[in-house]
Amino acid sequence: MSSGLSRSSLVKEVWLADRSRIFTESACLTLIHDSMRGHPAPAVVFEDRDLYACVLEYSGDGSRTWKQDLLSGLVDSAVARRAAAILTDFHSHTLGNANVRNRFRDGSNFYQLRLDPYLAATGRRHPDIKQEDSTAGLPAGAREVRIPCQGCI
Repeated sequence: MSSGLSRSSLVKEVWLADRSRIFTESACLTLIHDSMRGHPAPAVVFEDRDLYACVLEYSGDGSRTWKQDLLSGLVDSAVARRAAAILTDFHSHTLGNANVRNRFRDGSNFYQLRLDPYLAATGRRHPDIKQEDSTAGLPAGAREVRIPCQGCI
């Protein structure tokens, strides 16, 4: 079960993200599972919108995540190639799909989970190297990430 209240135990900082991100993640996993050959993502079995939670299909005893392998020092180039192939297929599959583009248009979760904790946090911690923030002055939550692409997710 996944909930929107995750926090990494490997860092000292508290990085919070909007709990509704779980619904974007659930929708993306469903899109990947239902529309791509080989079902490279687990099926979403259940969603609880009141508790901000989703339940994913069980992947089986002995299964490991790529993150677990990397943290334990196991680097397998075949896994990296498979992940790259899945990502390439996914982008090709969603290219030009207006429904997909509209469903995943909001980049606030990406900013909260991937940009702010790394890039923006580094800028706050090291103001001597911080570049001008083009989103400075925007109200909280108004930052929208725009990554140039041809309409893929």
